[in-house]
Amino acid sequence: VAGKVVTLKLRDADFRTITRRRKLAAPESLADPILRTAVELLDANWDRRPVRLIGVGVTGIVPDRPTDSLFPEPEPQRRGRSLARTIDRIQDRFGSRKVVRANVLRRDEE
Repeated sequence: VAGKVVTLKLRDADFRTITRRRKLAAPESLADPILRTAVELLDANWDRRPVRLIGVGVTGIVPDRPTDSLFPEPEPQRRGRSLARTIDRIQDRFGSRKVVRANVLRRDEE
């Protein structure tokens, strides 16, 4: 499936909550574009005070690849989806920490 809207929720120490949403140009199922949008929302809305909750959600769920598309999927997106499916299969079989993107590792995990 793919989602059309990325939502960020921030709650501070006084339990004040703000919620911000951004509609994507096209439905997205890959983590990188969704994460990038969430980080943009965070950068634009977080005043750098301590928070007790950060939540990210995706709504407007649709099938990942419409069958009635007139245009083939561009090669980078096709390869990205294939990689994401392969990583999902490995994680389902061997556990969620068996394949991790290098850009999410902390220095002390290296």
